[in-house]
Amino acid sequence: HQHHIINNTTTITSIMAAIPQERNAVFLANIPEGVPVESDYEVRTLPLPAAADDELVLETLYLSVDPYLRILMRGGQKVGYATPFQKDGEIESAGVSRVIKASGDYQVGDLVISTAKWADYNIIKADAKIRKVPAGVNPQTVLSAAGLTGLTAYFGLLRVAALETYPKGSTVYVSGAAGATGNVVGQIAKLKGYRVVGSAGSDEKVNWLINDLGFDAAFNYKTSANFADSLRETCPNGIDIYFDNVGGEMLDEIQQSWPR
Repeated sequence: HQHHIINNTTTITSIMAAIPQERNAVFLANIPEGVPVESDYEVRTLPLPAAADDELVLETLYLSVDPYLRILMRGGQKVGYATPFQKDGEIESAGVSRVIKASGDYQVGDLVISTAKWADYNIIKADAKIRKVPAGVNPQTVLSAAGLTGLTAYFGLLRVAALETYPKGSTVYVSGAAGATGNVVGQIAKLKGYRVVGSAGSDEKVNWLINDLGFDAAFNYKTSANFADSLRETCPNGIDIYFDNVGGEMLDEIQQSWPR
């Protein structure tokens, strides 16, 4: 999922003449309890300092808002690969930005992808972990199908699950199939010649999976009278690969009632 926060069509000339003096940034005002609410966040206006010669000034265009960010809003110490957000700290995620002050290999007007703070403007070292958005590529695509979620689907299915070691027509079951990773998993499996079944949380999502993405079958797990029966109905020959996007009770149940 992507959150479009700015769609600025200003010209490069006007960009060069108008580096702002302030930035508006989103802070984690409280550690959320349960489902986050608006009061857990606060937009603060801060001075934007002058950038050094080896720094870029970036104007944020798109930010990727992903489920894993909720895990990072628990505070505390680093767990796994990411550092949790702290109370009164800024929030950040993958983002696409436009360069408005150049440095190094980056020119004014270039679009770049990086870890971006949730702010309209950011300053970052020109040698930081950033890369240019390829010419002609939709900026939102590099945050989705060609970004973290797409790469998770690609390597998870083809490398970890070793999809192509299974005979064509084998069944791939995807939970959370309408999500950013799950829908790409299903599309790759279909392109490779496999039978794809997915579960999702609404009839609208189920219809999208079948009618738009070409899934062979899908069901709404929220309205299913019996999850195991729905699996047996949609996967009559069993499941060869299960790509799990949800964990929890669904994972427990599928392990107990594996219909193969």
